[in-house]
Amino acid sequence: GLRSLLDEGVLADLTLFLRGNESSTGDEEVTHSAKDEVRAHRAVLAGVSDVLRAKFAGTFSDAGGSTWEPEVGSAEAWHWTLRWIYGHEDALPPSLLVEVLLLADHFQIESLSAGILAYPMDDIAEEVVCHLLQAWACPEVLGALARRCVPLVVHSTDVWNAMWDSRPQNVALFARFVPVLCEMDRL
Repeated sequence: GLRSLLDEGVLADLTLFLRGNESSTGDEEVTHSAKDEVRAHRAVLAGVSDVLRAKFAGTFSDAGGSTWEPEVGSAEAWHWTLRWIYGHEDALPPSLLVEVLLLADHFQIESLSAGILAYPMDDIAEEVVCHLLQAWACPEVLGALARRCVPLVVHSTDVWNAMWDSRPQNVALFARFVPVLCEMDRL
């Protein structure tokens, strides 16, 4: 099946060069190692994402190239996402949940986004919020996640400490869902 196509690289027509395992914004200098290269199939990727379909079938200058270096996301998040696309049923580690959701949203992989948003958060809310505060983007999809997780962890010292090292838009996302008696209290 599809799993073996990814695992063995059979009939692959694309090599993805993935960034290191830190969340990527696209601004970092990148060096590659063998584990950062993944052989994949344009048709499979295009089958789950209209964005990737447009990229590989469109008139972009690199549409027909044999390599692609995604501009966002860590190698670890991409490896998990690719395994999911190819039908592997690996558990999504809480440490990757926010970044995989960002990739799914960025590339419009709607079924993956929906699955992540339906994931039970009660036991992992604190870790998720800490990752929300460090996320490389703050699209609206993170609001749905924050709405569920932030009220559960407002008394966590770790979360408040993480907030001080976060970008303003991430802090605003967090603050938006802190429960208050009235909006004046939020200020």
